[in-house]
Amino acid sequence: MAKELLADVTVKSAKPSDKDKRLNDGGGLYLLIKPNGAKWWRFDYTINGKRKTLSLGVYPDTGLADARRKAETIRNQKSNGIDPGLARKIEKAGDEASTFAAIAKEFMQAKPNCSESHRKHIGECFERDVFPWLGNRPMKDLTAMEVLATLRRIVDRGALETA
Repeated sequence: MAKELLADVTVKSAKPSDKDKRLNDGGGLYLLIKPNGAKWWRFDYTINGKRKTLSLGVYPDTGLADARRKAETIRNQKSNGIDPGLARKIEKAGDEASTFAAIAKEFMQAKPNCSESHRKHIGECFERDVFPWLGNRPMKDLTAMEVLATLRRIVDRGALETA
């Protein structure tokens, strides 16, 4: 975190300039002030070696305290190994994107240090062995017994390594 965090009065009185201006609050959170006077809360973070930015809202609709709470939530997700941007995409897409197949595909695309041929092979295994039984099911509805039954099908066909 920065030594001097922003104060409400600083945010409120910040004026635009010819170029985008950043007022840092520390820990990746900052207020981006556009030349037209718009004030956007942004959060920068790095995951899997890539720098990413999330928008946290527009000032004054999203105040300083709200922006800090949102930033803390993002930091917690990141510390738990969750890509906050990916989590937000899944959340916004609703039930359609929260199926087992959608999340598995999203995970494989985001997986670092994975060759394209390996990614293709894993995708084929999922298509053949998992998606027909679990693919269209929402993640929140899956049970351990369903996952176990699917794994047993894979083992029964002789593909223990795949299971």
